[in-house]
Amino acid sequence: INDIFMLRIFPDFKWEALIKIDYLSLTLGTLTFSVFIKKFYEDIFSKNFIYFIVIINLIFSAFIILFPPAVFTKYLLVYQ
Repeated sequence: INDIFMLRIFPDFKWEALIKIDYLSLTLGTLTFSVFIKKFYEDIFSKNFIYFIVIINLIFSAFIILFPPAVFTKYLLVYQ
């Protein structure tokens, strides 16, 4: 529904870019939340665990940026 809203506001906006922004919000949101949680609970979460989450999210974000939606949408279940 939000994709349709964005296309109504910006009719010349490419669908592929919209899908990439949508998927990037998932990976970058998870990355941001992980760093936020680490900041408040440093004694509970190990640095290595947070670094692992950050690296996985950065890899998948690069995958989203570099490949077309037909490719990266197939790997959402792997990411989740």
